[in-house]
This record gives sequence, C-alpha cells and structure tokens, in this order.
Amino acid sequence: MANFVGGICTSHNGSLMHGWDNQLQDDPIWKPVFDSYIPVQEWIIDKKVDVLFFVYNDHVSNFFFDCYPTLAIGIAEEYEHADEGNGPRDLAVPYGDAKFSRYMADELIKDEFDLTVCQKMKLDHGLMGPMPYMAAQPWPVKFVPFCVNVIQHPIPSAKRCWKLGQSIRKAIEAYPEDINVAVVGTGGLSHELQGSGFGRVEVDWDNEFLDKFESEPESMLDWHVQEFMDRGGSESAETVMWFAMRGAMDKNVKRIHRNYYRGLLTGMAVLILENE
Repeated sequence: MANFVGGICTSHNGSLMHGWDNQLQDDPIWKPVFDSYIPVQEWIIDKKVDVLFFVYNDHVSNFFFDCYPTLAIGIAEEYEHADEGNGPRDLAVPYGDAKFSRYMADELIKDEFDLTVCQKMKLDHGLMGPMPYMAAQPWPVKFVPFCVNVIQHPIPSAKRCWKLGQSIRKAIEAYPEDINVAVVGTGGLSHELQGSGFGRVEVDWDNEFLDKFESEPESMLDWHVQEFMDRGGSESAETVMWFAMRGAMDKNVKRIHRNYYRGLLTGMAVLILENE
C-alpha cells in the first residue's frame, strides 16, 4: 500500500523564478530564501518521497478567465514548463506518474470532487517557482499537479480544501502499490499586487496564521475567503490551498521545519509537518 509520509507548504510567487534563474543564492537578500529550503531537500530524500501531490493555482498558463475550472488534475507521463513571458525555463523535465494520477482522479471524483482531468499541462511558477529550491535536478520525484482556482471568484473555501485534503489522504493510503507520497500546499502568504494596497505585507498576520494553521486549523475552516483577504491582502486568498495539505494530516502534528521571510512583495514561508 502507498505510504503518506507528510506534508509541505510553501509560498509561491514570480520572484522565486528570478532568484533561481539568476542563481542569487549568495546575494544577501536571497540567501535566507535558498537556505530555508535546505531542510525540505533533506526531508524529501530522507523520506524517500516518490511522488509529490502538488496543490497550486494556475496563473493563466493553461486556463483563461473565460473558462477557468475550479479543480483540475494532471494525469500525464510528463509535463511542459510554461512560458510566463521569457520563454520556457531551463529546468529538468517534470515527469508524472500517470497511473497514480488517474487513480487519484477516479477516487476524488468518487468522493464528489468534480475535477477537470488534463492529459496535458504546462507548469508555471505556482509549482515550478518553489520546486527548484525544494529538490535537486533531475527531479528525484514524480508530480501530480492539482490546480485550485483562487484567482477568479467564486473560489473554494478553506473548508472545501480541507475536505479535499482528507480525501487525498484516504485515496493515497488505499493505493495498492508501495510508493511514498507527500502532499504539497502552496500559495501566499500575505500579499496584494493591485490597487492602492500594492506591496502590502502583513508580517504579524502571517506568523499568526502559521501558528493557527499548525495547532488549531479548524478555527479558520468556517472563514469566508474574504477574511483571509482582509487580513493578508487580496492575493492571500491563495492560502486556502494550504488547507489541502493540513486536511491530509492528523489533528496532532509534528513540525519538522518552519521558516518565514518577508520578501520584497510577499510574505514567504515554508513548512514541513509530519503526523505525531
């Protein structure tokens, strides 16, 4: 049977592409970001992770506003890198586990999550922003890309993503093959990239969120997404995707690693949790 080994949460933003593609690991501004992911690299190796079930949002690389699915899963053997303005990035080929992905699609649809099933997907910075920091190339893992709409309202609630996480774990643990799977939740933290609040970062709220997310996530499940936006800026609606990871975990968790960094335009965090 497949083994659910734990979860990772990470911010994603376009600047992560800039930091990696320009190899700024020795830049004093960027070094704390690069260093914060070293424990993630070590954890993925230590846990012998075979597959990352990666919950993120597509930034109009596959879907446009006139036809934007609420939930979409990739079931390909390999994926393309998205062109986000400067051409496809020079990164290793992201390979998928099509058999496992099809199984997960079947199980989640049986569990009443109505998915768009994609045989081709281009992976943008929602996934490939943090991924080069998380593991060396060629990638030691395969990917199941799972997109959640958090950019065009109405968007799923934290509770919906929490229930999604519960179903993801149930399906993983029922998979008959012996593979190690980790769930990744991405997005946020606080940021606002439009209007008069452009550049807003709420450090106090970000740290409060991290505390609550770890120890009392249920306290936020009934919040409307507007509550996250009010506290952390319009784009911090992305944090609902973190609950897909937390919903897959037990109530009591062990923190393996946590780091927070106030980026140029966003609050940036990375977190690893295991079940106690």
